Amino acid sequence: VLERSALRLIDTLTAGGATVLWVQPPPIRLGTVDGRPPAEDVATSDPDRMARFRRLGERLRDARRDRVMLIDLDGWMR
Repeated sequence: VLERSALRLIDTLTAGGATVLWVQPPPIRLGTVDGRPPAEDVATSDPDRMARFRRLGERLRDARRDRVMLIDLDGWMR
């Protein structure tokens, strides 16, 4: 459902010739302060969840290669 919705959104946004920049997120660990991890991990920080989101971006790019460009935020920040 999410992928179909995202493809429809991409089609709408690019109908006039625009390119969609899809940001691939870095690994996220919410609650980290000054490099110290939180006492308890939260579901938002689940590495598998972030990997699925990155795969979604790759599938969207593959489906609309001429209209979607991936931005590797993790690589850009290093």
